[in-house]
Amino acid sequence: MPIDTATFTHNYSKVLVNAWTDKNYLSQLLKDPTTLLAQAGLPVKPGGTVQIDQTMGGSGDINAAVDAWNKGADTGKYVLYIPPQPQLGLQTSAAAKGAAADTSYCCCCCPCCSCT
Repeated sequence: MPIDTATFTHNYSKVLVNAWTDKNYLSQLLKDPTTLLAQAGLPVKPGGTVQIDQTMGGSGDINAAVDAWNKGADTGKYVLYIPPQPQLGLQTSAAAKGAAADTSYCCCCCPCCSCT
């Protein structure tokens, strides 16, 4: 049975975070994806197989990931994209470096912020 986008996105996000932060989880996911994904709320129909795609497949588009997964509900061959872990906080351009160096703004607007 196909899974709705919101449910898939929620459960898929948990899988990605675990895969990116826990090498043992990723190793287990690659060895036995059906069990781990069912535990994460992404069940595979009986007799189905899961292909873990660690390339940039899906183009970072959640709808492509949902469609690829839901296709498995029909074919029994599921595809789950596990893209490389994002490198948050790394500045890659001169403009980004300049923006990161600018501390004259407030990004949180909380009472403890220096701009209040």
